[in-house]
Amino acid sequence: MTNAHGARASDSCVIESDENGVLIDREGHRYSGLFDGEYVVFADANGNRLRGAWILGSGETKGIAGGGELDCRFQFTFKDHGAGNQRLNAGFTFAGTVGEAVAAFRRAGYFMSRLDNRFNREHAPPAGGELLHLRSRGRWLTGADSGHAILEVHPEIATPVSGQIHVGEHNPTRGMGVGFLLHQWELRSKR
Repeated sequence: MTNAHGARASDSCVIESDENGVLIDREGHRYSGLFDGEYVVFADANGNRLRGAWILGSGETKGIAGGGELDCRFQFTFKDHGAGNQRLNAGFTFAGTVGEAVAAFRRAGYFMSRLDNRFNREHAPPAGGELLHLRSRGRWLTGADSGHAILEVHPEIATPVSGQIHVGEHNPTRGMGVGFLLHQWELRSKR
């Protein structure tokens, strides 16, 4: 099977953002990109879709909007995540309120993580503010391949909302401690 540019569907296609944030491949073909909270999907001018996978060591990829159940008011910039289980790492802005961003993540399968909100000290809150942690469930028992969204709540700024998201780690709230132990191992092995 070939796509519109003559490449077989099984061939790799490297898509990155140029200096203006336009998504292009190495042959200059343009793409749009959407992130649904789990995967990035690129579409070319003919509507052919490709699921993205991060190439370790790559530079930032900008111009990815929210898609699926995530609101199109999200804008994501994907970054290198280094070694470990993570497969995606991004910073984001959301053109709306914290409540609207939380609602969009909930529609995409994320839930408020009370344990993270109380005990997670791996991420620093903004000055005078706080962080809200949301997680997708991940696989049964271990919470493997979970997503972790972290929203920055600034006391004086209602909109836009900013934060970060990473996908592909273990959910520490799953499996009566199994996910927690696996997640701690992930965190320690990245240091």
